[in-house]
Amino acid sequence: MKNGELKKVKAKFNELKRSQQHRFPDRGNLKVPIQRGVYIIYGPRDEILHVGGTPRDKHGICQRLSNHLYGQSSFTNKSVFLRRHGGRTLKKRYNYVRTHCTYRCLPIGEDRLRALIEAYTIGCLCPDHIGLHQLAP
Repeated sequence: MKNGELKKVKAKFNELKRSQQHRFPDRGNLKVPIQRGVYIIYGPRDEILHVGGTPRDKHGICQRLSNHLYGQSSFTNKSVFLRRHGGRTLKKRYNYVRTHCTYRCLPIGEDRLRALIEAYTIGCLCPDHIGLHQLAP
């Protein structure tokens, strides 16, 4: 690791954990940054359900969280927690996210730093679901 890089990663991780926690909107668009970054999705009892980043998304955090709201992510498709609590159908699972879950997010411009913060956050918080950033076949 580069000099001071771990210190920077830890500082940004703490900033993410202290950032404001938001509810997903009942309908309409999310009011979140379009920059790329890292985010945490929480369950109704503040369980850590998912930690994600935005390595490719053109509209950053906003697009990624919207994908979760409309069933266009491995989180809403494959999460064991959402299948158990949200229901068997995809629509029930993403409605569960909309009505029961919250999120925090932090824009991170640098690709390497963003990837390190996402990995560090996953390692520290051990979320229920981990996305693997794989493109669909």
